[in-house]
Amino acid sequence: MAARRKVISTYRPPEDQELIELELNGTVFHFEPSISGLELLEFVEQFDSLGDLETMGGLEMVSTAKTFTNIMFKTVVEGEQDKLLTYVKDPKNNIGIETLFEIAMFLMEAYTGRPTESSSGTSDGSPTNGTGPTDVPSSGTDTISVPPPPTSL
Repeated sequence: MAARRKVISTYRPPEDQELIELELNGTVFHFEPSISGLELLEFVEQFDSLGDLETMGGLEMVSTAKTFTNIMFKTVVEGEQDKLLTYVKDPKNNIGIETLFEIAMFLMEAYTGRPTESSSGTSDGSPTNGTGPTDVPSSGTDTISVPPPPTSL
């Protein structure tokens, strides 16, 4: 009796993959074009365990912010971690929990190839290149507009 066998080939050389670009008020950050299936499962699990931002208590907000930060820093390209951390921490850039949530939603959409429920942004809607669930759209840039910090009177 012959063994059952299936051959799956999803490997694509890095040079065949495009980075994910995210622009926050004119500052561009680059994220890895794909993540491993195990990391994607962890990402989805963390994302699905989050509650509604409007009904969260203080501790839940802290936990949520940590989850979003972990997701961003796991996927931002090597060499841009410090740039992203400095940008997100700078109060002049007005990056709040809502913006972190929007960034995480964008990354979730990019890595799964599926829109999330309350997606927003300016994605060009390009189709994915179709070689696997962790592929990202083949072109286009998402821009997330952050409201400017309040001016003092």
